[in-house]
Amino acid sequence: ERGHNPPPPPGDIAVNKLKLFLEPRNCEANVKATTKRPLIRNRSAAAAAAAATAVAGGVVMARELTSGQRLSIEGDDMAAAGALEDALTLYDEALSADVAQFGEAHPDVAMRYCSMGGLYRMAGDIQTAHDYFAKALEVEEASGSAGERTALSSYLSNIAGTFRAQGDAPAALDAYSRALTHLRSVLPGDIPATIAAEESGLSSYGSSAASPKDPSGGVIALLEENGVLESAASVLNNLGLLMKSRGEPHCARRLYLRSISLGTIALGEHHPAIVLRIRNLGAVLLGLGHAQLARERLQR
Repeated sequence: ERGHNPPPPPGDIAVNKLKLFLEPRNCEANVKATTKRPLIRNRSAAAAAAAATAVAGGVVMARELTSGQRLSIEGDDMAAAGALEDALTLYDEALSADVAQFGEAHPDVAMRYCSMGGLYRMAGDIQTAHDYFAKALEVEEASGSAGERTALSSYLSNIAGTFRAQGDAPAALDAYSRALTHLRSVLPGDIPATIAAEESGLSSYGSSAASPKDPSGGVIALLEENGVLESAASVLNNLGLLMKSRGEPHCARRLYLRSISLGTIALGEHHPAIVLRIRNLGAVLLGLGHAQLARERLQR
């Protein structure tokens, strides 16, 4: 799950809350050549909108949109409207435009594969979705600049989600662990200075050249929806879902709490993504027999 709305400027930042304890494990991505297939029609607009959120971000510089980016935005609009076949066609055209402009090994190309994978996932074709996510990962790794973005962690998280849907918990755990390892590797060296620069950029947005998507001048963001903190929070939430499905509710509870903590730092407490995670926490508390605590979380 990912949020959809831009967050309000964050308040006090507790940087010492960033603690990711999972150790990396080996996982071979199942990279296959992908072929565009027809989608199942008549999916809900809500499901289609969720498909569009599969696109992973990194540091986005303020610049003129390319042809591929414009086509991809149009595809996002079609997906949000429930027109998945039209969205798939636009994403395919965006992919062709990006390959023609940049070649195969480019971050924008990886994003197009991920967008298409999201459509197939929402259409219920989990294997094809997996193939597209794996292709996105392959391209991102081949770009030579994956360490400059958080995108690789999102592709791994999407791959883990397809493993989870197919009942392959060990492979899902490997992929989630790799996603967290990548996020550790891209953490800025001076976290307080990075946060101060981002908050300054957010507060001056609209009165200067600073952009809320790149408030720190090109350094990988900690805050915002595509920043390290929210990316880690999203992975931890999804990992909590996996642990709950494996019958480990206490582990799931800890992961949800950490996800809520990191996400609140990055997005603020009133963001839709935080609401979903609090709901997940309430559900696991209820399953553990903590009815009053669950009720408090769900009412919140």
